[in-house]
Amino acid sequence: MKSQRACIALLLNVLTLTFLCVSDKALRAENERATLASLQVPPATIQLSSRRSAVQLVVSGTLANGRQVDLTREVRYHVQDSSVIQVRHGRVTANANGDTQLLITADGHAT
Repeated sequence: MKSQRACIALLLNVLTLTFLCVSDKALRAENERATLASLQVPPATIQLSSRRSAVQLVVSGTLANGRQVDLTREVRYHVQDSSVIQVRHGRVTANANGDTQLLITADGHAT
């Protein structure tokens, strides 16, 4: 009798996981159809203390449907002086001493 209960519990877990995967796909499809309303990138200013020090930015967006989404890997990063910093997937790494500006853009929005 115990083995039947375990089998039923296992089937329920598989069904639940399948349902979550379908729900996640539907949510992604809905988010892809929604337009981007705004971008947020805290903090507005970062300071790296030494060469090769780094900080991870998290770029979030608010969609027109009100949902918050992580756009860190999907936005474009434009560095004014690439000899000072480099950016890859939101990770800002110092190359040398100096000051520069980083512009982050997505769907016509900029920070």
